[in-house]
Amino acid sequence: MTSTLAPPPPVPAQLRRRRRVVIIGAGLGGLAAALRLHHAGYHVVILEKNQTCGGRANRWSQSGFTFDTGPSILLMRYVFDELYRSAGETLDEHVELLRLHPNYRCIFADGSSLTLTSDLQRLRDQLEQFERGAGDSLLRFLADAGHKYSVLRERFLVRNFRSWGEFLSPGNLPHFVDTGVMRRLGPHVARRFRDPRLQTVFSFHSMYVGTSPQAAPSVFAFLPYSELVEGIWYPRGGMYRLVESLVGLLRNRGVEVRCGAEVRHIEHAGQRADAVLLAGGERVPADVVVCNADLPWAYENLLGARKVRSWTTRSVDRLRYGCSAVTLYLGVRGDAGDLLHHNFYFGRDMPANYRAIFGRAAIPEDPAFYVNVATRTDPHLAPDGHHAVFVLGPSATADKGLDWRGSAATEYRDRMLDSLSRFGLGDVRERVTLERMITPDDWREMYNLRRGATFGVSHDFFQCGYMRPANRHPTLGNLYFVGASTVPGCGVPTVVISGQLVAERIAAEIGSG
Repeated sequence: MTSTLAPPPPVPAQLRRRRRVVIIGAGLGGLAAALRLHHAGYHVVILEKNQTCGGRANRWSQSGFTFDTGPSILLMRYVFDELYRSAGETLDEHVELLRLHPNYRCIFADGSSLTLTSDLQRLRDQLEQFERGAGDSLLRFLADAGHKYSVLRERFLVRNFRSWGEFLSPGNLPHFVDTGVMRRLGPHVARRFRDPRLQTVFSFHSMYVGTSPQAAPSVFAFLPYSELVEGIWYPRGGMYRLVESLVGLLRNRGVEVRCGAEVRHIEHAGQRADAVLLAGGERVPADVVVCNADLPWAYENLLGARKVRSWTTRSVDRLRYGCSAVTLYLGVRGDAGDLLHHNFYFGRDMPANYRAIFGRAAIPEDPAFYVNVATRTDPHLAPDGHHAVFVLGPSATADKGLDWRGSAATEYRDRMLDSLSRFGLGDVRERVTLERMITPDDWREMYNLRRGATFGVSHDFFQCGYMRPANRHPTLGNLYFVGASTVPGCGVPTVVISGQLVAERIAAEIGSG
């Protein structure tokens, strides 16, 4: 017996059309969201105002030197492994990642030094030279930090919270207690270590997200745990290789990535965003808009008459912002002294250092700063006989009244160069063959960062989790946000997770492409 099945009725053209997502900005969060949304069936268009992708994760090359101009420390590599797997790819087939040994060197103003390493016995032996019993304190610190990290990953970091009920659920509430989330990171570390130098070494990591250890929740102890247990990684060729890899992967899959396309306005009607308007007048229609521009700036500048100033009860002006930074990119002739790939200098009075940055808005008298010498691992980033040296000093934001076009920038630069001599470089000025400086004013203008806050909205307790600006607009139901100033926060792996969260939320609320 045979039967004949009638062919299915034709699908109307309007139903066959793939939904169109327009992503404003090609930072790592926007690129990560684009990869996931394209894999979910959306037609994706990325519009980037600058001539290169990457946002703050960018690159500068000149005279044979190549520098990462933004993030340069890669933690939590599993986040990138998962991103590539989500698109049916393998990270190692696209980017060569090297684990650094040791992790970094810390130099203190008194001339002492400490080399952080994942060889815990070697690290314990070093700590004992600073403080008797510090080796055992390290193990207790790491056990507690590992618990915080496990809870953070399982319950909070990779979750969309759309209500207080979800955030303060019976399953989550006990962890606010057992992780000590209401305790601040600085005092938390001080309970484990008495020596002020060790207190600094295990608490300064909150500055990775632009927040003082005195304001950051103690859960940020997961950062030194991740460094020591999971390791610090380096993409051969520089951090920008991650950007290049993602952009290449997207373009090979048909995603339209347009640089030099500055968005001036998000058009909206009723409770929907329906297009974005470019600076040249072009209108780009959209079924969904994902904004990777800095969230506070976007609320103020891209929504026109519908400037919604509150996503919970707070306005843009009432948000607290992370610090900014003064960065130097130096081509240095000759030897790099005692510098490793990653290095930190800590000044004489770290509490005063934090107060100068976050409180009274001054140039620290003896500023702490980070030094990256990627040529220690990757010599091809500089001409023979030279090193590419990247120096980053956390600073007050651009709205605090300091003259970042003149005396403030010069003063900060000179103080950092003076202290570089402590790494065995002598007067490095005599060997600098190439130099560039980026100040808070530059960060504000290059990447539309409100107040020039390089790290976006800060990470105190009341700006984390559900209390952080949401990744969807409160009234425009198809306008979403991704990046450092929305959930879950800033930092390279965290903004990549923000791309996952926004893609999952779009899938849940709007559907597949």
